[in-house]
Amino acid sequence: MFCKTCEYELTGTLENRCPECARPFDPGTPETYEVMPGHRRRKRQYLVATAFALLVIVMLFEGIRRYEPWLTYIAVLIGGPGLIALFLGIHLRRSTPNPLLTLLAVAPSALLLGLFYSLAVHMHQTLGGWPASIGNNGFSSSLNIHDGVTSWYFGLTLLLNLTLMPLLMLISTGLRQTRGALYYLGMNAVVFCVANGAMNLAPAPFLNWWWD
Repeated sequence: MFCKTCEYELTGTLENRCPECARPFDPGTPETYEVMPGHRRRKRQYLVATAFALLVIVMLFEGIRRYEPWLTYIAVLIGGPGLIALFLGIHLRRSTPNPLLTLLAVAPSALLLGLFYSLAVHMHQTLGGWPASIGNNGFSSSLNIHDGVTSWYFGLTLLLNLTLMPLLMLISTGLRQTRGALYYLGMNAVVFCVANGAMNLAPAPFLNWWWD
């Protein structure tokens, strides 16, 4: 057991209070202490963040190689600030990130991927193939709704990641009380960037229709 504030080892202490900083803890309540020392915990988090960084770099070079500006723009404008916030958030955190908040940070991008690929399946099943032209010719009412919801949600998440998220990152960096949010903001932005890279793995005819 380790103190959540100063990372002092609590195993064998005579009272349920950190001898170093006096923070109380309860051996029967795991939320009140850390199960591993901070340097080991941060090492694991840095490995995950590095993996995300490599994916963003691959996305950047793929955008340049294929001459797909949207991939490059998202990697630079969203992935770059997101990685800075994620690494800085790991460095500044004293405690393990909250699993629920981490899930909430990842959930918007997971929903985007679900909407995007379910739209591809829905379209292929409804039309018996991929659209032969730009537009919604031959679409059923349910497919039109599916397309509208997916397009709206993609536009909303893109706008938030280009405008609101960088502002929140700056505020969290400047205010000591909110620096704990940097990890989650960075995770949200980086996962959105990676999700856009994963969208590029869809069949080429569907991607051509989507972007046109």
